[in-house]
Amino acid sequence: MRVWVQGRLGVKVLLLLLLADLTLAGQTPQEAAGYFQAKEWAKAAEAYEAITKENPKSGQAWFRLGFSRHNLKQYREAVAAYEKAEEIGFAPALTRYDLAGALALSGEKEKAFAMLQESTAAGFGQFQNMEKDSDLESLRSDVRFAALVKQARINSQPCEELPEYRQFDFWIGEWEVFNPRGQKAGENRIERHDKGCVLWENWTGAGGGTGHSINYYDHARKTYVQLWVSSGAGIIVANGGLKDGALVLTGERFLRNGTKQHYRGTWTPLPD
Repeated sequence: MRVWVQGRLGVKVLLLLLLADLTLAGQTPQEAAGYFQAKEWAKAAEAYEAITKENPKSGQAWFRLGFSRHNLKQYREAVAAYEKAEEIGFAPALTRYDLAGALALSGEKEKAFAMLQESTAAGFGQFQNMEKDSDLESLRSDVRFAALVKQARINSQPCEELPEYRQFDFWIGEWEVFNPRGQKAGENRIERHDKGCVLWENWTGAGGGTGHSINYYDHARKTYVQLWVSSGAGIIVANGGLKDGALVLTGERFLRNGTKQHYRGTWTPLPD
C-alpha cells in the first residue's frame, strides 16, 4: 500500500516508489527469465507479476509467476496464476499438474484430484515425478492416486503398458527358418525398440540376401503395419492383426522390375 508523506522527505519516498514501479514494469522477459533460471523466486515473481500486467495474455508469464509463487510457498497466489495460464491454454498437461500440486498444498484435495485427472487426460506422462512429488503427499493414500499414476505411465510408454501393442511380441527372438521341404531358408532376429513400439526384423537368407522390416501397431487405424525392404530392392507393405490366434498381414509386394504381387504372411505362436 502506498502512503503519502508530507514534506520533502515524503516527496522523495514517493519518487523512489514510482521509480521502483517503473523499473519493475520495464523489466524484459529476458531479465525475468534470468531470475527464473537462477531460482531467485522472489525477484522472478515480481518480474512476472509486472509482465502479466503488461501482457495479460502471456500464458508462459502466468505459469512462471505461479511456479515462482509455488516455490515461495505462496500457494493461494500460485493457484490463481496457474489458473490464468490454464485458461489461456499454456502447456495444458504441465500447467494442470503443477496447479494440482498447489491445490493439494492449499488443502483443496478434490480440486487437486480433478486437475490431476485433466493433466493425465492431456497427456502428462512423468509418472516417476508423480510417485515422488512431495506436493502430492496428501493425495497418495487415496486409491484414485494410483489410477492416475498408472494413466501417466501409459501416457509415457503406451507400447509397454497396453496389450494391443504387445500382440506380436511372440515373434521376438532369434530364429532359424525352414521352408516346407525342411530346407533352411535363412536366419531371422527380431528385436524390440523404442519402448516396445517397434519390432525390428533382421533377415539373412541362406543365399546371402538380407532384408529388414519395421513392424508397429497403428493405434489410429487399429492395425499392425509391416514395411519391408530387401537387399534386392524388394518392398512389402502390409497390415492386419490377430485372426484365429495368428497374426495375419496382407498387402502388396513390389519388385524392382515394377512387378506387383499380392502378399500374405501368417505368424502363429506355437506351444513351445
